[in-house]
Amino acid sequence: MIVTFTWAIPYPGIDHAGGEYVLRHTSALADRWPVLMVAENSAANDRGVDVRPRPDRVRVALVRPYNRWTVSQLAWRVRRKSTAITASRALADHIRHDVTLQQSLREAGVVEFQWTDTFGLARVVRRYAGKTPLVGIAHDVISQRQSRRVSALPLPEPVRRAYRRWIRVQERRVLSQLDVVITFSNKDASLVRQLAPGVVTEVLAPPVATASPARTGARPVGTPPVVAFVGALYRPENDEAVHWFLREVWPRVRRDAANAQFHISGAGPSADLGRRTTGRDDVVLWGYRDDLDEAYRQADVVVIPLLQGAGVKFKTITALSWGVPVVTTTVGAEGIPEAAEGAAIADDPAVFAEEVLRALRGGVEAERRAHVTDIVQERYSEAAFVRRLQELYDGLMRQASTGDHGD
Repeated sequence: MIVTFTWAIPYPGIDHAGGEYVLRHTSALADRWPVLMVAENSAANDRGVDVRPRPDRVRVALVRPYNRWTVSQLAWRVRRKSTAITASRALADHIRHDVTLQQSLREAGVVEFQWTDTFGLARVVRRYAGKTPLVGIAHDVISQRQSRRVSALPLPEPVRRAYRRWIRVQERRVLSQLDVVITFSNKDASLVRQLAPGVVTEVLAPPVATASPARTGARPVGTPPVVAFVGALYRPENDEAVHWFLREVWPRVRRDAANAQFHISGAGPSADLGRRTTGRDDVVLWGYRDDLDEAYRQADVVVIPLLQGAGVKFKTITALSWGVPVVTTTVGAEGIPEAAEGAAIADDPAVFAEEVLRALRGGVEAERRAHVTDIVQERYSEAAFVRRLQELYDGLMRQASTGDHGD
């Protein structure tokens, strides 16, 4: 059995890339082992229970979150907000007091923690799981993300340096409680090893490539060319990226491509973004779309103008796998070696705009793009992911059963 601690119970159509990853991850595990997922109760997680993958193999335990405003709870909320690392107190207390969950931890072959903000549960889990391997899936490296965020704030440099040191200490503390940390790129694995040298790191390419073909044939005469962004718009880094593109890049594109349209797809657009795009014939704010494939089929170029964030950007891999020309910032390309060959990378607004225009003119070599698409579809395929994940967990269980921990 696998026990998973997570903040999101995944379901088909979940509106963020991390949740889609957990959906595929859990489905791959359920093909081999029964899975128990433990999370706080919420409206979204209630929905996940009803439509979770493999209900015959995946059980869910939802824990009521703490809503009382005691001094200690307020202090915990402030700390969690400032670090994005502190684990749920409700889940920690549930582990301490629920004997059924404690028994499941004793029987588990692997206990895993999705997202860094659950890693802090490992210390209390260890009391009941014993020598069972504790595995953290690091969707990104929090200290890198928070360091970038604080760099953009109007703070004195000594304050920024102190915060960066503090957040690294916090992340090192939770990483060191694990036996294995899974990352999605060699870049993130290197960062984890710098933070916690004693922890084993494994790189697992996420299954985000699509097998769907890109749009074929010429665009119908009179149809405007489409520049597309796809991403959960309620995430601050995506909202910031779209605003930056609209403000700094899009006017430059429109000067040379007056009929071009910018299509924005993703759940939870802000009210401000809605105001900025309402009534415009050059910008289409789709919001949440049931079928994101259609967004890629319509696109002549996909932009990933991220200025903040950390970890592998699934949206970049997905766009590359479609074979659509991609223009991204350095942040959007990091951790994805294929982006260096298959995407245009620019951080300056003028250069970014010129790369978008070059793609719209057909200046991106189709042969090179097809080569990169083939590589991406193989490396980030569902089959490769399932095989690698199951082999990894098989090995961890064998090591635990024989007492061989690689010492």
